[in-house]
Amino acid sequence: MKRRLLSLTVFALLTLLAIPFTTVAAPGAAQGDPDRRPARKIDSALRRQRTGPTKIVIELTDAPATQAFAAAQARGSTPQAIAAAQRQIARIESAQQALLVPLAKANATVIYRVQRVYNGIAAIVDSSKLAEIAQLPGVKALHPLITKHLDNNSSVPLIGAQQLWDSAGLNVSGTNIKLGIIDTGVDYIHTDFGGTGLQADYDRNNTTTITETGFLPTAAPTARTAFGAPSRAAMSP
Repeated sequence: MKRRLLSLTVFALLTLLAIPFTTVAAPGAAQGDPDRRPARKIDSALRRQRTGPTKIVIELTDAPATQAFAAAQARGSTPQAIAAAQRQIARIESAQQALLVPLAKANATVIYRVQRVYNGIAAIVDSSKLAEIAQLPGVKALHPLITKHLDNNSSVPLIGAQQLWDSAGLNVSGTNIKLGIIDTGVDYIHTDFGGTGLQADYDRNNTTTITETGFLPTAAPTARTAFGAPSRAAMSP
């Protein structure tokens, strides 16, 4: 009798294990929808700031163009990868443009947008609007945009520059040292160097000669030399 009860018990357990169980997600739980829980999209550092302007990076769901390029190149040729990257940039640009209107309604000031290595929008907005922005379609996460400052107080000691300056009692600091920078030249069509900056001038510029007219000399570039000869930026046609 005991053996029979034991067999029936084992059979019942095996039967229960064979029945597939279906779990029902609680209301508001994410089920493949990235827009379900906006609070989780906001970085903890941002959540601690309740009010006042803050700088953020809005990360979007689409992969950046470099990822599309790498995936396509692994499957095919470089031209195909370039085309895939260009399509991805267009897709990201469209998605970012769609966010500009709701961001403006949230009184957010867009600082810049990126698509190639990272898909995101940098902006300044009041902290009270973060939850609203996190719920916008296509928003993956909100990160703090940390301001960077030029500071070599740590880097100079780290590389031992001070010890080098003081080695052998020479007290070398770089004062009165002249540096020569050798590069491929300057973009003399650029407006910073007195050029027009026009695309038409770039298109008609013959990069294989230095005798073309209409570009040089300009007011901005001063005399430069390369290995004792005048550089192209300083040469008059």
